[in-house]
Amino acid sequence: MKNITKIIIVALACLILGIYTPAFATVINIPEDYATIQAGVEASTQGDTILVQPDIYIENVSIIEHGVTLGSLFLTTGDTSFISTTIIDGDSLDTVVRIGIWSSDDITSTLTGFTIRNGNANYGGGGINIHGEPTISHNIICNNATTRGGGIFVSGSPIIENNLITENHVTVAGGGIVSYGGACVIRNNVIVNNASDHYGGGIHIEDSEMVAISGNTISNNTANNGGGINFHGEGMGGMVTYNLISGNTANMHSAMALSYANYFFTNNTIVDNSYNAEGIHFYSYCNSILTNNVIWNNADTEILVYPDGSVNITYCDIQGGWEEGEHNIDTDPLFCDPEIDDYSLAENSPCAGAGFQGADIGAYGIGCDATDMENELSGLPALFGLNQNYPNPFNAKTSIHFELNEPSHVKLEIYNLLGIRIKTLINSRIEAGTHTVNFDASGLSSGIYIYNLQSGDYSSTKRMVLLK
Repeated sequence: MKNITKIIIVALACLILGIYTPAFATVINIPEDYATIQAGVEASTQGDTILVQPDIYIENVSIIEHGVTLGSLFLTTGDTSFISTTIIDGDSLDTVVRIGIWSSDDITSTLTGFTIRNGNANYGGGGINIHGEPTISHNIICNNATTRGGGIFVSGSPIIENNLITENHVTVAGGGIVSYGGACVIRNNVIVNNASDHYGGGIHIEDSEMVAISGNTISNNTANNGGGINFHGEGMGGMVTYNLISGNTANMHSAMALSYANYFFTNNTIVDNSYNAEGIHFYSYCNSILTNNVIWNNADTEILVYPDGSVNITYCDIQGGWEEGEHNIDTDPLFCDPEIDDYSLAENSPCAGAGFQGADIGAYGIGCDATDMENELSGLPALFGLNQNYPNPFNAKTSIHFELNEPSHVKLEIYNLLGIRIKTLINSRIEAGTHTVNFDASGLSSGIYIYNLQSGDYSSTKRMVLLK
C-alpha cells in the first residue's frame, strides 16, 4: 500500500509539472531502495521515476539505455528548497550527469530539482552532457569545467528551462551552454557569471538545427569572442526572443557574434555589454532579421555587418542609429532604473508602442510611470514603479525599491517559480515617496524567485536570483 501511494503521488506531480509518465511506471527511492543514484538508474526501466532524498551524492550519473524521470523532492512537492539541498557532486572526476550516448536514439528523460556541481570532463559537459531529447528544468548548475559546455553540453534536441547556470568555465566554447547539432530549446534560464577562454561566455551555438532561445537573462559572462552568445555554423538558424543580454564582456563582440547563421532576433534588450570591438558582429554569410530590439550602450559601433552578410533591421532602438532599415530610432530608451538592472520601460519611453504592429521595443514592457515634472519639483517621486532588487544575484540579503507618487495600499509578495507564495513583505497602506524593503532569504534555497508589487491598478513583477 505504501509503494502504491508513492506511485500515485508521483503520478499526480508529473501531471502538474507536465511530465509524461507511462502507465505502471515504478518509483525508485534513493537512498531507501538503492544507496546511490546510479544504482537506481541501473535498476530502472523505461518511464520509471527515480526520486532522490536531500543529501550530497558524490557520484557521476549516466542515463544511457532508456528514458527516466530523475528528480529531487521538488518533483513531488514544488518546494524549491530541495533544489539546493539535493546535490549531485561530480568530485571533479567527470561529467556529473550524462544522458544518452553518441549512438543513442531519442533518449527522452527528465532531470529536475538538483544542484549539479563540480564536474570536470575531458571534452564536453562539465555539469550535464546531453544526447537525445531530455528536459532539464529547475536545477542549479554551477562550478563545472571542461573544454566545451561548462554547464551543459548538447548534442540533441533537449528543452532546457528555468535553470540557474552560473560560475562554469570552459577553455574552448560555451561557458554556460554549448549546442552542437539538434534543435535545442533554451528558455527562462538565468545564465550568469560563466566564462569561456575563447567563444561564447554565456552560450555557444554551432552547426545546430532550429534553436529557440527565449526569456533568458544572459548577464555578466566573459569570453574572448561573443561574451553573451556566439553563433557559428553553416545554414543554422532559429529564434532569439525576449532575452536580456547585459553586462557581458569580451575582447571582441561583447554581446553577440554570428557567422554562417540565419536568425530572427525579436524583442531583446541588448545593453551595457563592455567591449574592445563591436557590440554585435555579423560575420560571413549571415542572413538575419532584427525586429523590436533595444541595442544600447554596448560599443562605439553597436552593430557591424561584413560585406558578404545580409541583415534586415527594423523597428529597433539602436544607439548611434541604423539608416538601412525602416522605423528604427536612436533615442534613449528611458529604462526604469538600469543602475540596478531594471530594464523595463518608463511609460513615456520612445520604445513604448513603437515596435512592429504597435508592440513595445525590447524584452520588457512598461514597468513604471512617465516622468512628471510637477512631481519632480514638489519632491515627490514621479513614478509608480517597482525596481530591480539590488544586489542581484544576492546572498542572502537584498533590497527591493519602489516608488509611489500618492498614498496607496501596497502588497509586495515573494513567489517561487511554481507560483507558490513564499512571503508577504508588505500588505498595508503606504505614504507617497521612495521606499526600500529589505528581504532576508537566509532560510531559502538558491534559485530564481519572483516578486510582485500591487498598488491600486498598478501591478509589476520581476525576477531575482538567490545564489548561496
